[in-house]
Order: sequence, then C-alpha cells, then structure tokens
Amino acid sequence: MPGDSSIVTFRLPAEERDLLEAVAHYSDETLSSFVRFTALAAAREVLREVGPEAVRQGDENFEAQRRSRAQRRLQDRIKGLEARSRPT
Repeated sequence: MPGDSSIVTFRLPAEERDLLEAVAHYSDETLSSFVRFTALAAAREVLREVGPEAVRQGDENFEAQRRSRAQRRLQDRIKGLEARSRPT
C-alpha cells in the first residue's frame, strides 16, 4: 500500500557498515536510502533475469524449509521436556 512502510534491520560487521556509509555519503544519500535503492535494484535485476515464477517458487521453497526446521526444533524441545519430566 502506498504510504505504508516497515522497518528492516540487519547486522553487519563495522567495516562493512563503514564502507556502505562512506559510499552512501559519497553518493549524497543516507545509509538507509542507499541500502534501500541498491537492494531494490538487485532484487529487480534477479526478477528480470529469472522471472516472477522462479522467484515465487524460490520464496515458497525457502518458507517451507524454514517451517520444517522450526517443526523439528519444536519436536526436539518437546522430547527434551518429556525426558526431563520422567521420574528417574
């Protein structure tokens, strides 16, 4: 929706931040603006190269793998709790 925005945060080493910030300032942009513009340009290039169907499929695969890993972690925690709650 136009006008809506959300915050994206990520961590990177100080040296990488310094580089991005220096190049952003050289380009007369804020770090946020530079990173947003550059990331969007890269995303649009991938979309142009592989097409929307491949991007959609990759997104679905990523999310399915994430759900599967989360389910395995949950099952492991449940097993651990059950093992600790059994009388010895």
